[in-house]
Amino acid sequence: MEFLLLVASDPDAETWDEAGANSDDWVAEMDSIGVRQRGDRLQPPESATTVRVRNGELVVSGGPYTRSAERSSATTSSSA
Repeated sequence: MEFLLLVASDPDAETWDEAGANSDDWVAEMDSIGVRQRGDRLQPPESATTVRVRNGELVVSGGPYTRSAERSSATTSSSA
């Protein structure tokens, strides 16, 4: 079985203190037991491009297509 972990961030939250984060420890642990397959941080929404097909036409527009307060900031795929 494969799982996909989406990491959400809140742009209105306090500034993230990377020194106090334990995400690197979690990644190292998952790698050491062989369940993490891949994962990476995502680019900020401002760098997004939306690609759609409408009535047979390819439509490319800048920016994300989301209206949520949170945004995805990373993904990790693992197996059990």
